[in-house]
Amino acid sequence: MKTQIHSLLRQANRLFGTSLLAFALLSGAASGQIGGVKVVTQPLLTQENISAINHAASAPTFSPAERSSRPTLFVLISGGTSAPGNGIPLVEPLDTNKRPGTVGYSRFYFDFPFVQGILGATGSLFTLGGTSLNATTWRTSALDSSTASQFAFRNNPLTATAATRATTPAVALVRMDGSKGIGEMARQALGEIRNLVDTFERHTGRRPFVILAGHSKGGLVTRYLMSNPEFRPGGVAGVNFTADERNAIIRLRNQTRCCITISSPHTGSPLPDHAVELRQSAAAAIQGQVQMAWNAMRLAASLVRINLPAASPINITSGVIGIMGNPDDLGHLTTQFWNTMNNGDLHPSRMVRSDGTRIPFFLYGGRTPGADFFAAASFNGSGGPSAASLLPNHSQFHINHMTNALMGLDYALHNAVGGDWGRIRTAGAASKNLDIVRRAWAVYGIPLRMSNPGERLPFIGLEGAPIHFLRGASDNETDSDGMVSIDSAMGVGLFSGPIAIETMQRLNMPVPATMMEPWERNVVSPAAGQPNALGSWYRMYSGAWNFQNHATIIKRRELGTELNRLLISAGPLASATSGTISIWPAR
Repeated sequence: MKTQIHSLLRQANRLFGTSLLAFALLSGAASGQIGGVKVVTQPLLTQENISAINHAASAPTFSPAERSSRPTLFVLISGGTSAPGNGIPLVEPLDTNKRPGTVGYSRFYFDFPFVQGILGATGSLFTLGGTSLNATTWRTSALDSSTASQFAFRNNPLTATAATRATTPAVALVRMDGSKGIGEMARQALGEIRNLVDTFERHTGRRPFVILAGHSKGGLVTRYLMSNPEFRPGGVAGVNFTADERNAIIRLRNQTRCCITISSPHTGSPLPDHAVELRQSAAAAIQGQVQMAWNAMRLAASLVRINLPAASPINITSGVIGIMGNPDDLGHLTTQFWNTMNNGDLHPSRMVRSDGTRIPFFLYGGRTPGADFFAAASFNGSGGPSAASLLPNHSQFHINHMTNALMGLDYALHNAVGGDWGRIRTAGAASKNLDIVRRAWAVYGIPLRMSNPGERLPFIGLEGAPIHFLRGASDNETDSDGMVSIDSAMGVGLFSGPIAIETMQRLNMPVPATMMEPWERNVVSPAAGQPNALGSWYRMYSGAWNFQNHATIIKRRELGTELNRLLISAGPLASATSGTISIWPAR
Protein backbone atom coordinates (compact mmCIF):
# COMPACT_ATOMS: atom_id res chain seq x y z
CA MET A 1 0.00 0.00 0.00
CA LYS A 2 2.82 2.39 0.85
CA THR A 3 4.33 1.82 -2.61
CA GLN A 4 0.98 2.69 -4.21
CA ILE A 5 0.72 5.85 -2.14
CA HIS A 6 4.23 6.90 -3.17
CA SER A 7 3.24 6.31 -6.79
CA LEU A 8 0.24 8.58 -6.28
CA LEU A 9 2.49 11.22 -4.74
CA ARG A 10 4.83 11.12 -7.73
CA GLN A 11 2.01 11.31 -10.27
CA ALA A 12 0.34 14.21 -8.51
CA ASN A 13 3.64 16.06 -8.32
CA ARG A 14 4.02 15.77 -12.09
CA LEU A 15 0.61 17.41 -12.48
CA PHE A 16 0.65 19.95 -9.70
CA GLY A 17 4.39 20.56 -9.29
CA THR A 18 3.43 24.10 -8.41
CA SER A 19 1.03 22.93 -5.85
CA LEU A 20 2.68 20.39 -3.68
CA LEU A 21 2.46 22.81 -0.90
CA ALA A 22 2.52 22.92 2.85
CA PHE A 23 4.81 23.98 5.65
CA ALA A 24 6.18 20.95 7.57
CA LEU A 25 9.27 22.44 9.19
CA LEU A 26 10.55 20.15 11.92
CA SER A 27 11.73 21.41 15.26
CA GLY A 28 15.45 22.24 15.08
CA ALA A 29 18.08 23.04 17.64
CA ALA A 30 18.70 26.56 18.80
CA SER A 31 21.69 26.67 16.51
CA GLY A 32 19.52 27.92 13.65
CA GLN A 33 18.49 24.65 12.06
CA ILE A 34 15.14 24.10 10.41
CA GLY A 35 14.11 20.52 9.80
CA GLY A 36 17.73 19.50 10.28
CA VAL A 37 18.87 21.97 7.63
CA LYS A 38 21.19 24.77 8.64
CA VAL A 39 19.72 28.17 7.84
CA VAL A 40 22.03 30.34 5.76
CA THR A 41 20.90 33.94 5.85
CA GLN A 42 21.97 36.74 3.54
CA PRO A 43 21.92 40.49 4.11
CA LEU A 44 18.58 42.06 3.25
CA LEU A 45 18.37 44.43 0.34
CA THR A 46 18.93 48.04 1.35
CA GLN A 47 17.57 51.13 -0.34
CA GLU A 48 21.05 51.79 -1.72
CA ASN A 49 21.06 48.36 -3.36
CA ILE A 50 17.61 48.98 -4.77
CA SER A 51 18.66 52.30 -6.28
CA ALA A 52 21.74 50.74 -7.84
CA ILE A 53 19.74 47.92 -9.40
CA ASN A 54 17.01 50.18 -10.69
CA HIS A 55 19.15 53.03 -12.01
CA ALA A 56 17.99 52.46 -15.58
CA ALA A 57 14.28 52.82 -14.86
CA SER A 58 12.15 55.85 -14.17
CA ALA A 59 9.83 56.06 -11.19
CA PRO A 60 6.24 54.84 -11.68
CA THR A 61 3.40 57.24 -12.26
CA PHE A 62 0.35 56.35 -10.17
CA SER A 63 -1.17 59.81 -10.00
CA PRO A 64 -4.95 60.31 -9.80
CA ALA A 65 -4.97 61.57 -13.39
CA GLU A 66 -3.18 58.45 -14.58
CA ARG A 67 -5.54 56.20 -12.64
CA SER A 68 -8.55 57.54 -14.53
CA SER A 69 -6.93 57.35 -17.95
CA ARG A 70 -4.96 54.09 -18.02
CA PRO A 71 -6.25 50.52 -18.40
CA THR A 72 -5.17 47.56 -16.28
CA LEU A 73 -3.99 44.20 -17.63
CA PHE A 74 -4.76 41.36 -15.21
CA VAL A 75 -2.17 38.65 -15.97
CA LEU A 76 -2.84 35.02 -14.92
CA ILE A 77 0.18 32.70 -14.44
CA SER A 78 -0.50 28.98 -14.12
CA GLY A 79 1.46 26.63 -11.89
CA GLY A 80 3.01 23.20 -12.17
CA THR A 81 2.10 20.85 -15.01
CA SER A 82 3.45 17.81 -16.74
CA ALA A 83 5.94 18.41 -19.55
CA PRO A 84 4.19 19.61 -22.74
CA GLY A 85 4.89 16.37 -24.59
CA ASN A 86 3.58 14.14 -21.80
CA GLY A 87 0.02 13.74 -20.67
CA ILE A 88 -1.24 12.67 -17.26
CA PRO A 89 -4.35 10.55 -17.92
CA LEU A 90 -7.52 11.50 -16.05
CA VAL A 91 -6.26 14.84 -14.76
CA GLU A 92 -5.00 16.72 -17.85
CA PRO A 93 -6.47 17.09 -21.34
CA LEU A 94 -4.60 14.95 -23.85
CA ASP A 95 -5.60 16.99 -26.92
CA THR A 96 -2.61 18.45 -28.75
CA ASN A 97 -4.06 21.96 -28.62
CA LYS A 98 -4.71 21.68 -24.88
CA ARG A 99 -1.29 20.60 -23.66
CA PRO A 100 0.75 22.79 -21.27
CA GLY A 101 2.19 25.79 -23.05
CA THR A 102 -0.93 26.35 -25.18
CA VAL A 103 -3.90 28.71 -24.94
CA GLY A 104 -6.12 25.63 -24.67
CA TYR A 105 -4.38 24.46 -21.52
CA SER A 106 -4.47 27.93 -19.96
CA ARG A 107 -8.23 28.01 -20.57
CA PHE A 108 -8.56 24.55 -19.00
CA TYR A 109 -6.45 25.68 -16.04
CA PHE A 110 -8.26 28.99 -15.37
CA ASP A 111 -11.91 28.26 -16.08
CA PHE A 112 -14.55 30.53 -17.59
CA PRO A 113 -16.50 31.41 -14.37
CA PHE A 114 -13.25 32.40 -12.63
CA VAL A 115 -12.13 34.75 -15.43
CA GLN A 116 -15.69 35.99 -15.87
CA GLY A 117 -15.75 36.88 -12.17
CA ILE A 118 -12.44 38.78 -12.42
CA LEU A 119 -13.90 41.00 -15.15
CA GLY A 120 -17.25 41.36 -13.37
CA ALA A 121 -19.05 39.95 -16.41
CA THR A 122 -22.29 37.98 -16.48
CA GLY A 123 -22.35 37.07 -20.17
CA SER A 124 -19.90 36.17 -22.89
CA LEU A 125 -16.23 37.17 -22.94
CA PHE A 126 -14.24 38.21 -26.03
CA THR A 127 -10.72 37.63 -27.31
CA LEU A 128 -8.65 40.51 -28.66
CA GLY A 129 -9.61 39.24 -32.11
CA GLY A 130 -13.31 39.67 -31.31
CA THR A 131 -14.21 35.98 -30.88
CA SER A 132 -17.13 35.53 -28.47
CA LEU A 133 -16.59 32.92 -25.75
CA ASN A 134 -19.14 31.36 -23.41
CA ALA A 135 -18.90 28.60 -20.81
CA THR A 136 -18.66 25.94 -23.51
CA THR A 137 -16.65 27.66 -26.26
CA TRP A 138 -14.09 28.86 -23.69
CA ARG A 139 -12.47 25.44 -24.11
CA THR A 140 -13.14 24.91 -27.81
CA SER A 141 -12.86 28.20 -29.75
CA ALA A 142 -9.91 30.46 -30.65
CA LEU A 143 -7.31 27.99 -29.40
CA ASP A 144 -4.76 29.02 -32.02
CA SER A 145 -1.28 30.20 -31.10
CA SER A 146 -2.00 33.88 -31.77
CA THR A 147 -1.45 36.35 -28.95
CA ALA A 148 -4.97 37.71 -29.51
CA SER A 149 -6.43 34.42 -28.23
CA GLN A 150 -4.65 34.85 -24.88
CA PHE A 151 -6.85 37.84 -23.97
CA ALA A 152 -10.32 38.02 -22.43
CA PHE A 153 -12.44 41.19 -22.46
CA ARG A 154 -15.84 41.87 -20.97
CA ASN A 155 -17.02 43.51 -24.21
CA ASN A 156 -15.97 43.12 -27.83
CA PRO A 157 -12.72 45.13 -28.14
CA LEU A 158 -13.15 45.52 -31.90
CA THR A 159 -16.27 47.65 -31.49
CA ALA A 160 -14.95 49.80 -28.63
CA THR A 161 -14.17 53.47 -29.13
CA ALA A 162 -10.65 54.80 -28.63
CA ALA A 163 -11.69 56.40 -25.34
CA THR A 164 -13.16 53.13 -24.08
CA ARG A 165 -10.11 51.12 -25.12
CA ALA A 166 -7.87 53.50 -23.15
CA THR A 167 -9.54 52.61 -19.84
CA THR A 168 -11.00 49.10 -20.28
CA PRO A 169 -9.29 46.27 -18.35
CA ALA A 170 -8.56 42.81 -19.74
CA VAL A 171 -7.36 39.42 -18.51
CA ALA A 172 -4.34 37.82 -20.21
CA LEU A 173 -3.35 34.14 -19.95
CA VAL A 174 0.36 33.30 -19.78
CA ARG A 175 1.27 30.11 -21.66
CA MET A 176 3.61 28.09 -19.43
CA ASP A 177 5.57 24.87 -19.22
CA GLY A 178 5.01 24.21 -15.55
CA SER A 179 7.34 21.22 -15.42
CA LYS A 180 10.41 23.49 -15.19
CA GLY A 181 12.12 24.91 -12.12
CA ILE A 182 11.14 28.30 -10.68
CA GLY A 183 13.91 30.22 -12.46
CA GLU A 184 13.17 28.79 -15.91
CA MET A 185 9.45 29.34 -15.43
CA ALA A 186 10.10 32.96 -14.43
CA ARG A 187 12.18 33.55 -17.56
CA GLN A 188 9.45 32.02 -19.72
CA ALA A 189 6.73 34.02 -17.97
CA LEU A 190 8.68 37.26 -18.41
CA GLY A 191 8.86 36.78 -22.17
CA GLU A 192 5.13 36.09 -22.32
CA ILE A 193 4.23 39.06 -20.12
CA ARG A 194 6.35 41.46 -22.15
CA ASN A 195 4.55 40.41 -25.32
CA LEU A 196 1.11 40.58 -23.69
CA VAL A 197 1.72 44.04 -22.18
CA ASP A 198 3.08 45.42 -25.45
CA THR A 199 0.14 43.97 -27.40
CA PHE A 200 -2.34 45.43 -24.92
CA GLU A 201 -0.61 48.81 -25.12
CA ARG A 202 -0.94 48.85 -28.90
CA HIS A 203 -4.66 48.10 -28.52
CA THR A 204 -5.35 50.71 -25.84
CA GLY A 205 -2.91 53.39 -26.93
CA ARG A 206 -1.72 53.68 -23.31
CA ARG A 207 0.95 51.89 -21.29
CA PRO A 208 -1.21 49.82 -18.91
CA PHE A 209 -1.05 49.21 -15.22
CA VAL A 210 -0.44 45.51 -14.48
CA ILE A 211 -1.78 43.10 -11.86
CA LEU A 212 0.08 39.77 -11.69
CA ALA A 213 -1.81 36.77 -10.30
CA GLY A 214 -0.19 33.34 -10.00
CA HIS A 215 -1.71 30.06 -8.90
CA SER A 216 0.40 27.55 -6.95
CA LYS A 217 3.92 27.54 -8.40
CA GLY A 218 2.82 30.46 -10.60
CA GLY A 219 2.59 32.60 -7.46
CA LEU A 220 6.20 31.74 -6.64
CA VAL A 221 7.14 32.74 -10.19
CA THR A 222 5.52 36.10 -9.50
CA ARG A 223 7.67 36.52 -6.40
CA TYR A 224 10.77 35.61 -8.40
CA LEU A 225 10.02 38.25 -11.05
CA MET A 226 9.19 40.96 -8.55
CA SER A 227 12.40 40.20 -6.60
CA ASN A 228 14.70 40.42 -9.65
CA PRO A 229 17.35 38.16 -8.02
CA GLU A 230 20.99 39.20 -7.98
CA PHE A 231 23.40 37.89 -10.60
CA ARG A 232 25.51 35.18 -9.00
CA PRO A 233 27.52 32.11 -10.12
CA GLY A 234 25.09 29.32 -10.93
CA GLY A 235 22.18 31.76 -10.85
CA VAL A 236 19.23 31.84 -8.48
CA ALA A 237 17.19 28.66 -8.95
CA GLY A 238 19.51 27.95 -11.88
CA VAL A 239 18.90 31.17 -13.82
CA ASN A 240 20.67 34.49 -14.27
CA PHE A 241 18.68 37.13 -16.13
CA THR A 242 20.35 39.05 -18.93
CA ALA A 243 20.72 42.83 -18.73
CA ASP A 244 17.76 43.21 -21.11
CA GLU A 245 15.61 40.90 -18.97
CA ARG A 246 16.55 42.80 -15.80
CA ASN A 247 15.57 46.12 -17.34
CA ALA A 248 12.29 44.55 -18.49
CA ILE A 249 11.61 43.37 -14.93
CA ILE A 250 12.32 46.84 -13.56
CA ARG A 251 9.84 48.37 -16.01
CA LEU A 252 7.30 45.68 -15.12
CA ARG A 253 7.66 46.27 -11.38
CA ASN A 254 7.25 50.00 -11.88
CA GLN A 255 3.90 49.58 -13.61
CA THR A 256 2.58 46.76 -11.38
CA ARG A 257 -0.26 47.89 -9.11
CA CYS A 258 -0.25 44.74 -6.97
CA CYS A 259 0.35 41.00 -7.10
CA ILE A 260 -1.83 38.06 -6.10
CA THR A 261 -0.81 34.54 -5.11
CA ILE A 262 -3.38 31.72 -4.97
CA SER A 263 -2.56 28.51 -3.08
CA SER A 264 1.17 29.14 -3.45
CA PRO A 265 3.67 27.32 -1.16
CA HIS A 266 5.52 30.33 0.19
CA THR A 267 7.26 28.20 2.81
CA GLY A 268 7.55 24.99 0.78
CA SER A 269 5.70 21.69 1.07
CA PRO A 270 6.15 18.35 2.80
CA LEU A 271 5.01 16.52 -0.35
CA PRO A 272 8.09 17.37 -2.45
CA ASP A 273 10.19 16.80 0.68
CA HIS A 274 8.96 13.19 0.75
CA ALA A 275 9.13 12.87 -3.05
CA VAL A 276 12.77 14.01 -3.17
CA GLU A 277 13.63 11.54 -0.41
CA LEU A 278 11.80 8.79 -2.30
CA ARG A 279 13.54 9.68 -5.56
CA GLN A 280 16.96 9.47 -3.95
CA SER A 281 16.24 6.26 -2.03
CA ALA A 282 14.75 4.56 -5.11
CA ALA A 283 17.73 5.52 -7.22
CA ALA A 284 20.12 4.28 -4.55
CA ALA A 285 18.24 0.99 -4.20
CA ILE A 286 18.30 0.27 -7.92
CA GLN A 287 21.94 1.26 -8.20
CA GLY A 288 22.61 -1.08 -5.30
CA GLN A 289 21.10 -3.99 -7.26
CA VAL A 290 23.30 -3.09 -10.25
CA GLN A 291 26.38 -3.06 -8.00
CA MET A 292 25.47 -6.48 -6.57
CA ALA A 293 25.27 -7.92 -10.07
CA TRP A 294 28.61 -6.30 -10.89
CA ASN A 295 30.21 -7.78 -7.78
CA ALA A 296 29.09 -11.21 -8.92
CA MET A 297 30.68 -10.58 -12.32
CA ARG A 298 33.91 -9.43 -10.63
CA LEU A 299 34.04 -12.62 -8.59
CA ALA A 300 33.53 -14.78 -11.68
CA ALA A 301 36.15 -12.79 -13.63
CA SER A 302 38.68 -13.12 -10.82
CA LEU A 303 38.55 -16.91 -11.18
CA VAL A 304 40.12 -16.52 -14.62
CA ARG A 305 42.47 -13.82 -13.37
CA ILE A 306 40.58 -10.90 -14.88
CA ASN A 307 40.53 -7.92 -12.54
CA LEU A 308 37.50 -5.64 -12.90
CA PRO A 309 37.15 -2.28 -11.12
CA ALA A 310 35.32 -2.28 -7.81
CA ALA A 311 32.62 0.15 -8.93
CA SER A 312 30.10 -0.76 -11.59
CA PRO A 313 30.64 1.19 -14.83
CA ILE A 314 26.86 1.45 -15.15
CA ASN A 315 25.44 4.34 -13.12
CA ILE A 316 21.71 4.62 -13.54
CA THR A 317 21.04 6.96 -10.61
CA SER A 318 20.64 10.02 -12.82
CA GLY A 319 18.37 8.08 -15.17
CA VAL A 320 16.08 6.96 -12.36
CA ILE A 321 15.91 10.49 -11.01
CA GLY A 322 15.04 11.81 -14.47
CA ILE A 323 12.22 9.28 -14.90
CA MET A 324 10.66 10.48 -11.64
CA GLY A 325 10.41 14.08 -12.80
CA ASN A 326 12.39 17.28 -13.27
CA PRO A 327 14.72 17.57 -10.25
CA ASP A 328 14.26 21.35 -10.19
CA ASP A 329 10.48 20.97 -10.26
CA LEU A 330 10.61 18.95 -7.03
CA GLY A 331 13.65 20.60 -5.48
CA HIS A 332 12.26 24.12 -5.93
CA LEU A 333 9.18 23.26 -3.86
CA THR A 334 10.83 21.80 -0.78
CA THR A 335 10.86 23.46 2.62
CA GLN A 336 14.67 23.58 2.53
CA PHE A 337 14.73 25.46 -0.79
CA TRP A 338 12.18 28.05 0.34
CA ASN A 339 13.83 28.55 3.70
CA THR A 340 16.95 29.54 1.75
CA MET A 341 15.05 31.75 -0.71
CA ASN A 342 12.99 33.45 2.01
CA ASN A 343 16.14 34.33 3.90
CA GLY A 344 17.98 35.60 0.85
CA ASP A 345 17.33 36.19 -2.85
CA LEU A 346 13.53 36.17 -2.66
CA HIS A 347 13.16 37.99 0.63
CA PRO A 348 10.12 40.32 0.54
CA SER A 349 12.33 43.39 0.98
CA ARG A 350 13.38 42.99 -2.65
CA MET A 351 9.87 43.42 -4.05
CA VAL A 352 10.01 47.18 -4.52
CA ARG A 353 9.75 49.70 -7.35
CA SER A 354 12.41 52.17 -8.39
CA ASP A 355 11.12 54.80 -5.96
CA GLY A 356 11.35 52.34 -3.03
CA THR A 357 7.59 51.72 -2.67
CA ARG A 358 6.74 48.14 -1.85
CA ILE A 359 4.49 46.22 -4.21
CA PRO A 360 1.34 45.04 -2.39
CA PHE A 361 0.85 41.25 -2.36
CA PHE A 362 -2.56 39.65 -1.73
CA LEU A 363 -2.39 36.01 -0.56
CA TYR A 364 -5.27 33.51 -0.96
CA GLY A 365 -5.68 29.77 -0.37
CA GLY A 366 -8.23 26.97 -0.06
CA ARG A 367 -8.86 24.84 3.02
CA THR A 368 -10.29 21.45 2.01
CA PRO A 369 -9.01 18.70 -0.35
CA GLY A 370 -12.61 17.66 -1.02
CA ALA A 371 -13.87 21.18 -1.82
CA ASP A 372 -17.67 21.23 -1.41
CA PHE A 373 -18.09 17.70 -2.70
CA PHE A 374 -17.50 16.12 0.71
CA ALA A 375 -18.73 18.92 2.94
CA ALA A 376 -21.62 17.07 4.57
CA ALA A 377 -21.29 14.28 7.11
CA SER A 378 -22.86 11.19 5.55
CA PHE A 379 -22.48 7.46 6.01
CA ASN A 380 -22.76 6.36 2.38
CA GLY A 381 -19.80 8.29 0.97
CA SER A 382 -21.98 10.60 -1.10
CA GLY A 383 -20.64 13.77 0.52
CA GLY A 384 -22.12 17.17 -0.18
CA PRO A 385 -23.55 18.78 -3.35
CA SER A 386 -22.94 17.10 -6.68
CA ALA A 387 -19.95 18.16 -8.74
CA ALA A 388 -22.22 19.04 -11.66
CA SER A 389 -24.16 21.54 -9.55
CA LEU A 390 -20.96 23.26 -8.43
CA LEU A 391 -19.10 23.37 -11.76
CA PRO A 392 -21.76 22.81 -14.41
CA ASN A 393 -19.63 24.13 -17.26
CA HIS A 394 -16.43 22.22 -16.61
CA SER A 395 -15.49 18.65 -17.44
CA GLN A 396 -16.76 16.69 -14.45
CA PHE A 397 -14.44 13.87 -15.48
CA HIS A 398 -11.38 16.00 -14.73
CA ILE A 399 -12.84 17.76 -11.69
CA ASN A 400 -13.89 14.51 -10.03
CA HIS A 401 -10.53 12.84 -10.63
CA MET A 402 -8.62 15.91 -9.45
CA THR A 403 -10.67 16.04 -6.27
CA ASN A 404 -10.23 12.32 -5.64
CA ALA A 405 -6.47 12.64 -6.24
CA LEU A 406 -6.19 15.55 -3.80
CA MET A 407 -8.13 13.64 -1.15
CA GLY A 408 -5.86 10.66 -1.80
CA LEU A 409 -2.78 12.81 -1.28
CA ASP A 410 -4.22 14.14 1.97
CA TYR A 411 -4.89 10.58 3.12
CA ALA A 412 -1.42 9.45 2.05
CA LEU A 413 0.33 12.25 3.88
CA HIS A 414 -1.45 11.45 7.13
CA ASN A 415 -1.28 7.65 6.88
CA ALA A 416 1.40 6.31 4.52
CA VAL A 417 4.18 8.68 5.53
CA GLY A 418 2.77 9.76 8.89
CA GLY A 419 3.03 13.46 8.16
CA ASP A 420 0.89 16.55 8.48
CA TRP A 421 0.43 19.69 6.40
CA GLY A 422 1.50 22.60 8.56
CA ARG A 423 2.80 23.60 11.96
CA ILE A 424 0.81 26.77 12.61
CA ARG A 425 -2.87 26.80 13.60
CA THR A 426 -3.34 30.37 14.82
CA ALA A 427 -1.60 33.46 13.53
CA GLY A 428 -1.38 37.17 14.16
CA ALA A 429 -2.56 39.52 16.85
CA ALA A 430 -6.19 38.81 15.89
CA SER A 431 -5.64 35.04 16.26
CA LYS A 432 -6.39 34.24 12.63
CA ASN A 433 -7.61 30.67 12.71
CA LEU A 434 -5.86 28.20 10.41
CA ASP A 435 -7.85 25.25 11.74
CA ILE A 436 -11.56 25.53 10.91
CA VAL A 437 -12.06 22.29 8.95
CA ARG A 438 -12.05 18.84 10.60
CA ARG A 439 -11.11 15.68 8.74
CA ALA A 440 -13.52 12.86 9.64
CA TRP A 441 -14.76 9.47 8.45
CA ALA A 442 -17.85 7.40 8.98
CA VAL A 443 -17.77 4.98 11.92
CA TYR A 444 -20.32 2.20 11.47
CA GLY A 445 -21.36 1.22 14.94
CA ILE A 446 -24.19 1.68 17.37
CA PRO A 447 -24.96 4.45 17.05
CA LEU A 448 -23.62 5.61 13.69
CA ARG A 449 -21.22 8.51 14.18
CA MET A 450 -18.41 10.47 12.60
CA SER A 451 -14.88 9.80 13.84
CA ASN A 452 -13.32 11.87 16.58
CA PRO A 453 -10.28 14.07 15.84
CA GLY A 454 -7.19 11.87 15.57
CA GLU A 455 -9.16 8.63 15.79
CA ARG A 456 -7.64 5.58 14.05
CA LEU A 457 -8.97 2.17 13.04
CA PRO A 458 -8.22 -0.60 15.56
CA PHE A 459 -5.25 -2.88 14.85
CA ILE A 460 -4.15 -1.28 11.55
CA GLY A 461 -3.71 2.23 12.97
CA LEU A 462 -4.96 4.04 9.85
CA GLU A 463 -7.80 6.50 9.39
CA GLY A 464 -11.01 5.33 7.80
CA ALA A 465 -12.33 6.35 4.39
CA PRO A 466 -14.03 8.11 2.71
CA ILE A 467 -12.85 11.33 4.31
CA HIS A 468 -15.26 14.17 5.00
CA PHE A 469 -14.17 17.74 5.68
CA LEU A 470 -16.53 19.23 8.22
CA ARG A 471 -16.86 23.01 8.47
CA GLY A 472 -16.41 24.77 11.78
CA ALA A 473 -15.11 21.66 13.56
CA SER A 474 -11.46 22.04 14.56
CA ASP A 475 -9.21 18.98 14.69
CA ASN A 476 -6.01 20.68 15.93
CA GLU A 477 -4.39 20.30 12.48
CA THR A 478 -3.57 22.95 9.89
CA ASP A 479 -6.09 23.14 7.04
CA SER A 480 -4.98 22.39 3.48
CA ASP A 481 -6.40 22.31 -0.06
CA GLY A 482 -4.91 18.90 -0.78
CA MET A 483 -1.63 20.37 -2.01
CA VAL A 484 -0.92 23.46 0.08
CA SER A 485 -1.42 24.12 3.77
CA ILE A 486 -3.19 27.35 4.56
CA ASP A 487 -0.25 28.59 6.64
CA SER A 488 2.09 28.09 3.66
CA ALA A 489 -0.41 29.77 1.30
CA MET A 490 -0.54 32.72 3.71
CA GLY A 491 3.24 32.80 4.11
CA VAL A 492 2.98 32.59 7.91
CA GLY A 493 6.37 32.42 9.65
CA LEU A 494 7.99 33.12 6.32
CA PHE A 495 11.56 33.36 7.56
CA SER A 496 11.39 33.68 11.34
CA GLY A 497 12.39 30.09 12.13
CA PRO A 498 10.36 27.37 13.81
CA ILE A 499 11.53 27.16 17.41
CA ALA A 500 9.69 30.03 19.09
CA ILE A 501 6.62 29.57 16.88
CA GLU A 502 6.27 25.90 17.73
CA THR A 503 6.70 26.60 21.44
CA MET A 504 3.87 29.12 21.25
CA GLN A 505 1.66 26.66 19.40
CA ARG A 506 2.17 24.01 22.07
CA LEU A 507 0.95 26.59 24.59
CA ASN A 508 -2.02 27.45 22.32
CA MET A 509 -0.75 30.99 21.89
CA PRO A 510 -1.31 32.90 18.62
CA VAL A 511 1.77 33.78 16.61
CA PRO A 512 2.18 37.59 16.68
CA ALA A 513 2.28 39.44 13.38
CA THR A 514 5.84 40.60 13.99
CA MET A 515 7.00 37.00 14.17
CA MET A 516 4.80 35.81 11.29
CA GLU A 517 6.37 38.16 8.78
CA PRO A 518 7.54 41.78 9.20
CA TRP A 519 5.96 42.72 5.86
CA GLU A 520 2.44 42.12 7.15
CA ARG A 521 0.42 45.22 6.15
CA ASN A 522 -0.36 46.25 9.74
CA VAL A 523 3.25 46.05 10.91
CA VAL A 524 4.70 49.48 10.31
CA SER A 525 7.99 49.54 12.21
CA PRO A 526 10.58 51.25 10.00
CA ALA A 527 13.36 49.08 8.63
CA ALA A 528 16.88 50.47 8.38
CA GLY A 529 17.41 52.17 5.03
CA GLN A 530 13.76 51.80 3.99
CA PRO A 531 11.88 55.09 3.44
CA ASN A 532 8.53 53.27 3.05
CA ALA A 533 7.97 51.26 6.20
CA LEU A 534 4.40 50.10 5.61
CA GLY A 535 3.97 46.35 5.25
CA SER A 536 2.86 45.15 1.84
CA TRP A 537 1.47 41.63 2.41
CA TYR A 538 -2.32 41.28 2.68
CA ARG A 539 -3.23 37.83 4.01
CA MET A 540 -6.78 36.90 3.03
CA TYR A 541 -7.62 34.25 5.62
CA SER A 542 -11.29 33.75 4.80
CA GLY A 543 -13.99 34.49 2.29
CA ALA A 544 -16.40 32.88 -0.16
CA TRP A 545 -13.51 31.00 -1.78
CA ASN A 546 -12.31 29.39 1.45
CA PHE A 547 -13.75 25.89 1.17
CA GLN A 548 -12.22 24.99 -2.18
CA ASN A 549 -9.41 22.67 -3.07
CA HIS A 550 -6.27 23.28 -5.09
CA ALA A 551 -8.03 22.76 -8.42
CA THR A 552 -11.53 24.18 -7.92
CA ILE A 553 -10.41 27.50 -6.41
CA ILE A 554 -9.48 28.77 -9.91
CA LYS A 555 -12.41 27.19 -11.71
CA ARG A 556 -15.33 28.65 -9.76
CA ARG A 557 -16.56 32.22 -9.64
CA GLU A 558 -16.20 32.99 -5.92
CA LEU A 559 -12.52 33.92 -5.94
CA GLY A 560 -12.86 35.60 -9.34
CA THR A 561 -15.46 37.94 -7.84
CA GLU A 562 -13.08 38.75 -4.98
CA LEU A 563 -10.27 39.49 -7.43
CA ASN A 564 -12.62 41.83 -9.33
CA ARG A 565 -12.71 43.88 -6.11
CA LEU A 566 -8.93 44.22 -6.33
CA LEU A 567 -9.07 45.03 -10.05
CA ILE A 568 -11.52 47.85 -9.38
CA SER A 569 -10.15 49.26 -6.15
CA ALA A 570 -6.72 47.99 -5.08
CA GLY A 571 -3.99 50.58 -5.45
CA PRO A 572 -0.22 50.45 -5.87
CA LEU A 573 0.63 51.51 -2.30
CA ALA A 574 0.49 49.50 0.91
CA SER A 575 -1.52 50.83 3.84
CA ALA A 576 -2.02 49.65 7.41
CA THR A 577 -5.31 51.52 7.79
CA SER A 578 -7.19 50.69 4.58
CA GLY A 579 -8.71 47.40 5.69
CA THR A 580 -8.16 44.50 3.33
CA ILE A 581 -7.15 46.52 0.29
CA SER A 582 -4.17 48.63 -0.76
CA ILE A 583 -4.54 52.29 -1.66
CA TRP A 584 -4.02 54.75 -4.49
CA PRO A 585 -2.31 58.13 -4.10
CA ALA A 586 -4.65 60.75 -2.68
CA ARG A 587 -6.85 62.42 -5.25
